[in-house]
Amino acid sequence: MLSVSIRKKVEYLCERIAVGAEVQLADMMWLSKYEKASTGVREKVRRARRAQRRKAGDLDGSGDAVDSLDEFMDAMDIGDVDPSNHVNGFSGADEVVEWFKRDKADDWRQRD
Repeated sequence: MLSVSIRKKVEYLCERIAVGAEVQLADMMWLSKYEKASTGVREKVRRARRAQRRKAGDLDGSGDAVDSLDEFMDAMDIGDVDPSNHVNGFSGADEVVEWFKRDKADDWRQRD
């Protein structure tokens, strides 16, 4: 459980991330430490990064608003925030096996 002062600092930093404001490197390192240790902090940071991407514009470069699937995934907090990590298809069974074997430190199924 986080203390009140730590929770408030996490919320403050996440608000800054969400609006795209500058966050000092020392603060990001501090936040990363708590993000690794606390599922709740990790969720807040992911939601802030999703909000930042929505505020910065669209995810696909079209200029259109985010579609309902993106809104659903944001609300459920599923999927990776970074589109460069998205997989749009596999060319064979070996790629599927490799995708499931990769190390995902922030995945609760592998961490807990």
